[in-house]
Amino acid sequence: MTSAFFFSAIRRYWYLLIAGLMIGAFASVAVGSVVPKTYDATAQILLSAPKVTDPTDSSLYVRDRMPTYAEFIESESVLANARSLMGTDESTAFLASHIDARVEVSTVLITITASWSDPQGAADLANAVARSYAEVAPRLDNRDDPILRSDTVEAAVAPNADAGLSPMALMTIGSTAGLTAGLIAALLWRIYGPYARTIEDIGESADAEVLAVVSVPLGRGAHSADSPASRHSSPRKRGRAGGSFAALYSGAGLAGQGAGPRLVVVVSTVDGAHAATVGWGLAATSAASGQRCLLVAVDAAARTALESHAGWTPAAKPGNVPQLLTSDAFNTAEGGVTTVDGVNMLLRSAAGSKDLVVIAAPPLDADANTRAFVQIAGQTLLATPLRGSRRETLRTAAQLIGQAGASILGVVATIPDVSGPQAALPAEVGLESEPERIGAR
Repeated sequence: MTSAFFFSAIRRYWYLLIAGLMIGAFASVAVGSVVPKTYDATAQILLSAPKVTDPTDSSLYVRDRMPTYAEFIESESVLANARSLMGTDESTAFLASHIDARVEVSTVLITITASWSDPQGAADLANAVARSYAEVAPRLDNRDDPILRSDTVEAAVAPNADAGLSPMALMTIGSTAGLTAGLIAALLWRIYGPYARTIEDIGESADAEVLAVVSVPLGRGAHSADSPASRHSSPRKRGRAGGSFAALYSGAGLAGQGAGPRLVVVVSTVDGAHAATVGWGLAATSAASGQRCLLVAVDAAARTALESHAGWTPAAKPGNVPQLLTSDAFNTAEGGVTTVDGVNMLLRSAAGSKDLVVIAAPPLDADANTRAFVQIAGQTLLATPLRGSRRETLRTAAQLIGQAGASILGVVATIPDVSGPQAALPAEVGLESEPERIGAR
């Protein structure tokens, strides 16, 4: 995972980070408000052995036994006496769960920490245990001749604040956790999200280069300014290169082939309007450059989509228009589905080469006629919407093209043109690179 990929996920799915941060912050505050508060109070006791006359020996005697003396604090006899001193009905097991004893390092001091639901209760429990220990512990050490002595050196006082985290600390922890969760979600969605939302996603899914972004006119027909020849000479607008289907035609390696091979464009039934825009633009450019061209509509919907572009007659050679074959010309097999032999026969009847560039919108497996053309195609130019394409659909299309023995020449991403010829590429597209945008300008 590169840094570019990391920042791409953040830039594209920033709202997941914001949502995670806000949810984490609110959740932490909500949890903090419902979790019962506890209060901690501490008392400290000093242990000694006054019957051992040598002070050094006395200190060593007690220090060597400090772990054992600390365990005495949670003994049944000490806690039972503490319960009596405190005047509570709670069991000794309950008191044991609310007491913690810690031996201070290299000392003969034991710090007793008591937790309770209210400040005074915590202080009362800590002091009761300290007093009970002074009464009971010496007899536990040596019942017949007690040597141990316990003195309270610091009595517990009621705390001013609960032992939990402050609201600000809880919010900080929750916000950090939520932000981390949002970042992880953004990265996972960037990797495994079902939709290809940018040029980079489309290229990765189809395993091919995105050659251009095409604006698809909304509506039937076009005017002369939309012809390939006029778009070829369009000026730069807003710092972005003015584009043309001639540029795509050349960039796809179709130019400079003379009168042959014939360019055959197939428009599938899936998202036919977008594929038809790409198909007709390339076909018209091919015809204008002197190449004979054949357009194939695999069904009535594709025919309608192609015929909506009838006004795109090449200005350079008005009489040289692409030939359009409709489904009536080749749906001769049982069930109205053509075969590879049927495609070859169709091409021979058109007296042209069978070298193909297929314009198809995925999924290819949705239409058997398109698959038949792809099977004999040397190259395939795949058209797909820039927004809303499914990664799995693109992968499946690429696999079917490969299984048919063809190769993907490139991908053309399409976007609807909703604001007229002057529209710049929408910022919300989120391009990670900027292929030439062509189409309605």
